[in-house]
Amino acid sequence: MNDLLFKIEDFGPIHKLNMNLSKINVIAGINGSGKSTASKILYSFLISISPEGINFYNDNLTDYYRNIRSHLWRFDENKQYSELQDILRKTFDKIEIDDEESSKSIFKKLLEVNSEEIKSENFENLIKSSEKYFELKKSPAKRRSEIFKQMISLEFEDNTSFRNYHSKLNLSTNDNSLDFSVNFPFEESSITFHKEKFSINDVFYIETPYIFDLENKRAVGLKKYNTNQNWLYHQKSLLNRLYSTIDHQEFDAMQTKLLSPGEHMELIDKMIDGGFDINKISKQITYKTSDGEYLIRNTASGIKTIGILKTLLNSKIDTNSFLILDEPEVHLHPEWQLEIAKIIVLLARDKKIHFYINSHSPQFIEAIEVFSEYYGIADETNFYLSTLDENVNKYVFNNVERQEISTIYKNLGNPYNILNEFRGKNLSKHM
Repeated sequence: MNDLLFKIEDFGPIHKLNMNLSKINVIAGINGSGKSTASKILYSFLISISPEGINFYNDNLTDYYRNIRSHLWRFDENKQYSELQDILRKTFDKIEIDDEESSKSIFKKLLEVNSEEIKSENFENLIKSSEKYFELKKSPAKRRSEIFKQMISLEFEDNTSFRNYHSKLNLSTNDNSLDFSVNFPFEESSITFHKEKFSINDVFYIETPYIFDLENKRAVGLKKYNTNQNWLYHQKSLLNRLYSTIDHQEFDAMQTKLLSPGEHMELIDKMIDGGFDINKISKQITYKTSDGEYLIRNTASGIKTIGILKTLLNSKIDTNSFLILDEPEVHLHPEWQLEIAKIIVLLARDKKIHFYINSHSPQFIEAIEVFSEYYGIADETNFYLSTLDENVNKYVFNNVERQEISTIYKNLGNPYNILNEFRGKNLSKHM
């Protein structure tokens, strides 16, 4: 994968962001400085140009047809079902059609064979929305723009505020194999995308080990109309992949060695000697080792964090995949922070997986700095710091050169300064 150029202007708390994304990208900053906002925008871009984005689009298209079928059967009880079923069969067959005129003729026929009662406002809107999806299918660029628009709305809970934004977003490459620009409000967007020159496989956004607290996959549908506001799309997508991998894999393979050999795999196996399984009776995810089986809610958060990564690796994440990690150090013991940093560096080096990592831990960031140099990918590791621009009261993301990385440690080290101040006060009490 070519290095990506990622830009944001005036979106939410972010004033300016200009990043050259290489194999490992560490974004430092205090809470509320726009790190997660940038992550969600990047995730939306990447999903839009990935196979999952196309699957998401096709799922929505299929949902439209199911709704059409529901409306037809609801309003046309007196019609001959054989005629309706024949039309619906042809409709489903056309999901992958490339002939625009044939696609439109289906919708015309759907309207012609049904009574005036069908032509209610809701049904007409459904047909129009479906036609829009067919139009998008004929234009890959427009389709990807629509996917991005929907991803943004699914990733940000308060997306009504976007109407007031005057933002510019861009994801591109130096060789012009990708140039994806979006302006807010959603009045303008453009995309140049050559999939034969630029490709991306899996995209995952991991922010919490408590993703397993929702233990029933059926409660998290991935459809865009899902009304569960507590779960964002990237959470649902991750949970779906984890369940799918755990459900279709023999536990013995997870209990011993990971499916892909390598130094990073050996490190993970040393940290946790088991893996996730689905209990055949309760259908709940459990953590299973050679010593026994434990409910996932009773498993340490650090084990969950490493276990999620282990499961994804066993799902055969490969070259040209992208992992977005939001503060992975939060639920890890300090020693495990060093180990996970080492694993990330080895995965970037050996499997060519790209990482975008938000962090406010000086120790974790320093571990990435040290290990990336030791394992020979210092030139492919970038550091950024989000700082407040007091003139606009928004945050600017600046590149931090390796020789100036102490700037990050000073920025994040203020709590230590506060503690040292109180240490001094404690000493003065005893003098």
